[in-house]
Amino acid sequence: MANKAFPQAGLNPALPSHRPLVTQTQFRHRSRRCPCKAQHGQHDGGKGESTAGAQGYDPSPAQGFAPSGDDPELWWVVKYEERRKAIAAQEALEGEKDKRKSSSQPSPALIHPGETSPNELEPQKPNMVAAVVQAVQLSLVLAALFLWPASTQPAGLVCLRVWFLYLIYWLFFSQGTVRRQLKFGKTLHRSKDKGRSSWSDRLALIGFITSVVLLHWLPVLRYTKLGIYPTEITGYEALGLPTIAAALFLHQRAVRDLGEASGSVATPTQLVVDGAYARIQHPIYTSHMLLFFGTAMLLHSAPTALLFILVCTTYYLRLTAQEARVLDNVFGDNYRAYAAKTPRFLPFPRL
Repeated sequence: MANKAFPQAGLNPALPSHRPLVTQTQFRHRSRRCPCKAQHGQHDGGKGESTAGAQGYDPSPAQGFAPSGDDPELWWVVKYEERRKAIAAQEALEGEKDKRKSSSQPSPALIHPGETSPNELEPQKPNMVAAVVQAVQLSLVLAALFLWPASTQPAGLVCLRVWFLYLIYWLFFSQGTVRRQLKFGKTLHRSKDKGRSSWSDRLALIGFITSVVLLHWLPVLRYTKLGIYPTEITGYEALGLPTIAAALFLHQRAVRDLGEASGSVATPTQLVVDGAYARIQHPIYTSHMLLFFGTAMLLHSAPTALLFILVCTTYYLRLTAQEARVLDNVFGDNYRAYAAKTPRFLPFPRL
C-alpha cells in the first residue's frame, strides 16, 4: 500500500518498523515550537547525530524524522533543514554586527580612582564658535549682575571690589561653560535636561534664578551707595576671601572630575566616585553656595549671605532628589552604596 502523503519516500505506515508520519504543515508547526539553541549540524544518514556548523542552528527537530535502516531521507525534511540552516547563519551574522556596534558605545560603569572614563577614550571635538558665544553671554550676564546695579550709583563703577567680584565670577563660571565647550564640544540639548522636564521644575528654576539675581543686586546697590570702601581687612574680608578661594578650588576640581557630564541633569554613562566626589556627592552645588556666601560677605551683608544659603539649600535639595532618582535607575546598588557613605553637600556625616 503506497504512502499517499509522501509516495516518493516509499514508506508503508502499516508496518510497525516505521515511525508515524506527519504532514509537512504539521512538521513546520512543530519546528516553530523548538527554538534554535544548538550549533548548526548535518544529518549523518539516519543515526540521529549531528556535527557542529553554523551558530544558532538546532538539528534536534529533524532527528525525529530520521529514516530507519536503508530508507532514504524525506526530501522535504532535507529542504526545510537547509532553509533553517541558512536563516540561522544569517541571524548569527546580524547578531555579530549588533554586538560589535553595541560594544563601541560607552555603557554605564562605575569609575573608581585611577581608572579612565569611557568618555575620555573618545576623540573630542572642540567647539570654538560656541565657546566664544558662551564667553560673550557670560560677560553680559555678569555685567547685569554686578556692573549694572553699581552704575546706578554715583561713582559706583569706580569701586574696585565690584570689578574684582566680576572677574572672580567669570573665572568661576567659565569652567563649566567656555572651558567645557573648548574641551568637550557640543553640550546636551536643553530638552534632555531632566532638571527641566516638567513645569514645576521650570518654575522652581525661574524662582531660584530670580532670587539669586535679587540677592546680588541688593548688596551691590547698598555697598556702592554708601561709598565707604574700607582699605583695611575686617571680619567680612577675613571670612569672605577664604570662602571664595575655597569655592574656586572646589568648583574647578569638581568640573574636571565630572568631565563631559557637567552642566545638566542627564542620564550619565558613568558614576564618578573619585576626586571631589569621593568626599561629597555634589561638590559643584557646594561651590556655588560658598561663592555666593563669600560674595555677600565681601559686600558687607551678613543677612544676604544667610539668605543665599537658605535659597540654595532649598533649591539644591529638590535638584539632588531628581539626580538621585536618575542615578538609582542607572546604577542601582552601586549608587545606593555610594550615597549611603558619602554626604551630600559638606564633608560631614548626614549633611
